[in-house]
Amino acid sequence: MAAIPQDLLDRIRDLEREVRQLQGRVNIRPAMNKVLKGNVRIGEGGRLIVEDDDQSPLLYTGGIVPDRPDGTTQRGTLMWRDTGELAFALHAGTNGKQSLTVIDGSGNQVFRTVDQGLARPFLPLPMYPVPLAQWPSTASGSFEALWSGEVARQQPKIRVAAVVWNNTAGATGQVRLTMDGTPVGAVLPADNASTKWAIWDVAVPGGAMQAMNLVIEGRVASGGGSLHCRMFEAHGGDW
Repeated sequence: MAAIPQDLLDRIRDLEREVRQLQGRVNIRPAMNKVLKGNVRIGEGGRLIVEDDDQSPLLYTGGIVPDRPDGTTQRGTLMWRDTGELAFALHAGTNGKQSLTVIDGSGNQVFRTVDQGLARPFLPLPMYPVPLAQWPSTASGSFEALWSGEVARQQPKIRVAAVVWNNTAGATGQVRLTMDGTPVGAVLPADNASTKWAIWDVAVPGGAMQAMNLVIEGRVASGGGSLHCRMFEAHGGDW
C-alpha cells in the first residue's frame, strides 16, 4: 500500500468536518419574525390577522366583510379592544361607501366620516341675538372685559370672531383679544357707520390641554357713547 502523506489525511479530516457543519446549518431555519428593509405584501383578498390568546380578533386589515355590492372583496381595517368591543373601523355598509369610525367602550360612535365631511361628532352652529341692545357694551375709555372664557389647548391655533358697533354717530371704538391677560393679535376698530367683524387668528402657546383664559376687551376711543360687542364664534384648528 502506498504511503499517504500525513498532511493529506489532515486535509481530508478538515473537509469532513466542514461538510458536517454545512449539513447542520442547512437544517437551521432563521427566525421569521422580522422584516428589515423590505415589504410585506398581502393581496388578492388576503388579510393580516392579529388575534388575542383566546383567538378573538384584535386586528383585521385587508379583505373584510361585507363584500362590495358588485361581489368584489372589500378592503379595509377593523380593530377591537382586548375586551372584545370594536374600537376602530374603516369599512363600508351595504351602500358600498367606506367611512372611518371610532367607537367607545359602550358601542357609541364618537367619530365618523361621510363623503361631505363629519357625521360625528355633531358640530354647533352659532346663533346670536339681533337687537344691539342685548349685546354686552362699555362706555369706558379704557379696555374692559366684554366676553371671557376658559378653554383647554387642544390645537395649535384658535380663531375668534365677534361683531362690534358704536351706538353714537361719529364715535369710534376698539376691541382686542387677550390670552391669560396678554393681548394677542391686532387691536381692531369699531364705528357707528355699520357693524364690523373683528376676527383674530392666533397661535396658542403652551402644552396640550393646558388651560388658558380668553377675553375680548373693548373701549370707546373717541366721540363718547358705548361700544357694543357680540361674540360670534371661537374654534381651534391648524390652517
